[in-house]
Amino acid sequence: MKIYLVRHGETDWNIERRFQGIEDIPLNDTGRKQARDCGQALTSFSFAAIYASPLQRAYETANIIADLLNVYHKANNTNDPLFTVIEDSRLIERDFGKVSGLLPEERNALLESGEDTNMEAFEHLTKRIMAAMKEYQEKHREQNVLVITHGGVINAILHVLSKGEIGTGKTLVANTSIAILDDQEGNLKIKAYNKKI
Repeated sequence: MKIYLVRHGETDWNIERRFQGIEDIPLNDTGRKQARDCGQALTSFSFAAIYASPLQRAYETANIIADLLNVYHKANNTNDPLFTVIEDSRLIERDFGKVSGLLPEERNALLESGEDTNMEAFEHLTKRIMAAMKEYQEKHREQNVLVITHGGVINAILHVLSKGEIGTGKTLVANTSIAILDDQEGNLKIKAYNKKI
């Protein structure tokens, strides 16, 4: 089985380069178009389920993609059940605490000040998201799943699976880019990342 990780579409905060954490920032028009383009590119793939962060930028991206996949399946006269997006709070973006909403230079100044940022511990982030990946592996052993989440989450997964060679601090995950994780005898391996299909 493979897990396809998709980062949500663009938001206005992405354009402004503001750090987005658990704030519920919506997609902008470009983000919705990116989601439609991504969904169209995924119509040739088969998925058992679609999981998404409940934050609206990810959840809306997931629903736009799901709608396109449903149209594709209807057009091919399959009897498959229509896709519904399953919310999973473990896929929510990292809580960046006081860093959220800041521009890069503001973030750097805050970090250099030594002030406590109240940021979610990286170990907590990786524990919750890797638990979700493990559950999807066990539940969908022979089937692919689609996961729509956030750049920080995908970066953390890449960091864990690559043992720090890529991911957090080293990789910029583009909006609606796809990372593919391949289950090889129970172990997830990175097959691709920052991919546009």
